[in-house]
Amino acid sequence: MTVHRETIEKRWPIVLFAILGVALAVRLFLYIGYQGADDRNYVAYAVNFAQGGDIAAKGLADPWIARLGAWMPMGLLIKGFGAHEWVLTAYSLACSLAGIALAVLALRQLFDTRLALMTAALLAVYPNDVFYSTRAFADQAVGFWCALAFLLYLIADRNQSWRLFLLTGLALGVAYLTKETAVLLLAPIAILWWIKRPPGPRMLVWMACGFLIVLALELAIWQSLAGDPLYRWKAATGAREALFPVKEYRTLLDYIPGPLPHEVFRSNNSLLEAALMFMTNEEFGFLFYFVFPISIWAIVRGHASALPLALLVVCLTLLQLFFPLQFPTYTLNRDPRYYTPLSIAALALLAWWTMRLKPRIRAGALGFIVATWMPCLYIGYVSSDMSLQREAARFAGGEADRTVWMTNRMAADVIVLAENARSLRIGVHWIGANAPADDKRLANSAIRAMRPSTPAVRDADGVRGGYVMLDGRDKTPLPESWERVREFRPAAGRLQIIGQTFLKAVHAPQRFVDLLAPSHSASAVLYLAE
Repeated sequence: MTVHRETIEKRWPIVLFAILGVALAVRLFLYIGYQGADDRNYVAYAVNFAQGGDIAAKGLADPWIARLGAWMPMGLLIKGFGAHEWVLTAYSLACSLAGIALAVLALRQLFDTRLALMTAALLAVYPNDVFYSTRAFADQAVGFWCALAFLLYLIADRNQSWRLFLLTGLALGVAYLTKETAVLLLAPIAILWWIKRPPGPRMLVWMACGFLIVLALELAIWQSLAGDPLYRWKAATGAREALFPVKEYRTLLDYIPGPLPHEVFRSNNSLLEAALMFMTNEEFGFLFYFVFPISIWAIVRGHASALPLALLVVCLTLLQLFFPLQFPTYTLNRDPRYYTPLSIAALALLAWWTMRLKPRIRAGALGFIVATWMPCLYIGYVSSDMSLQREAARFAGGEADRTVWMTNRMAADVIVLAENARSLRIGVHWIGANAPADDKRLANSAIRAMRPSTPAVRDADGVRGGYVMLDGRDKTPLPESWERVREFRPAAGRLQIIGQTFLKAVHAPQRFVDLLAPSHSASAVLYLAE
């Protein structure tokens, strides 16, 4: 056993490089790319930045543009390499691989080399990390920077190093620039201060200095980009005031976090729904079936080594679920990607717990959990299909000989997938939908950021020639002169056919079958308007 451990200590860099190689291969094999959700906004603002666009003049003010740390690195890459899809996801991939290296380097100091390498190996194939490592969201990046800040803090506290406290503050600042939820890290840190003596005032000053350095840099960047150092705050709150009513605090019950029954937005504020989210999402597999009990056990028993990680898992989970951070009357949306800051800590706790087991039982427990991840990786990869949008982009970017009118979202997707080609002729229509009162808002902010000259019309009467693309399920009456020329209905690939065949064989509901269909069974019809 001693010889085995000495070998691991000597050869851990080789093992780490092997794990990184496996992780990179898995991520490239299951490459996802652009998804047409929040990434639409990050990509649009990155493109705008790369093109030297004027943020303030285009009226770009929302929670997404406030996150410099999410889209500015992407914008710098676009400046150097172009708006190719691999460029849009390169920062997320780099953060994912850096997170694996961080797990080894930090956990070797906090625990031991075996646990560190085991955690890194699990992270290499953990679905939530694999999925978001090749998507242009902010979540993989904020997960890395939050983990770096927290682990640096633990090491800095152990060594009482002012340099590490300064780096902790810098990492926390970058995490905050990436996503506001990074400030929730202060909760487990504050509890650690309460449980044991906090670091000396000088050390905390160094950590605060690191954060303030990043904050000062942010103010300077906003002054340069928008002429207003506080533009982030105005952007982040602008959408809230426009979309959601401000809660009136009349009774004591109004101060309890979460929405009132008639104000529910996307999800109910209940423990049952929260539990189902962790138990049924493919991004997690069966991981949290084990990690939550382990975390609670570590806290109750006061295990010194595991306690900080357990506090991180419990605190961030509860705050993300129930604290109304973004909008006063609503909890945060419960998407698995919000929990990327927990990945390293959760997997390290799992590895720490299995170290207490006999080798065969440990292998069985870890093997079972990893085995649950295999179908999860398949489902997540197949269900992220964007075939319809990609076909539309190929048509608009190559075949179309005139303007192609489409919905706001489809137009933004096509612009991104066609790499914002100069030859792209795109228009936005609101046929069958309620158009905004302000004509300047007919094209969404993502389109205004990338292509501010994009024409937009309210209804079919506004179309003056060209192609018109409509949802295949749209039954809106159209002008008789319009000619139906094509239907976009992507064919399922081999993996999708296998999955659909299995679900049909076991009589699964159609909505699950559609989940594995190209673009979730969506289709589009193309008309020629003369």
